Amino acid sequence: FMDGFGALGGGQLWEFYLLEYPGYGSRAGQASQNAILEAAQSALLQLTKNDARPIFVAGESLGTGVASLLVAQHPD
Repeated sequence: FMDGFGALGGGQLWEFYLLEYPGYGSRAGQASQNAILEAAQSALLQLTKNDARPIFVAGESLGTGVASLLVAQHPD
């Protein structure tokens, strides 16, 4: 797994950020469509605020729809 990421970008380091949605796991809040989408938008804004590096968005299960929406709204 890590060998594949190491080969991309000439072996530069990668950073991973995992988002836990409101109402899931240990994150407080109520799980709802709006809460999940707002959390994802907020996370993306935070990550891009002071960093111009590209962001690759991925999702699993419920997160695939959220990831698709983020990419559609922010294709760059």
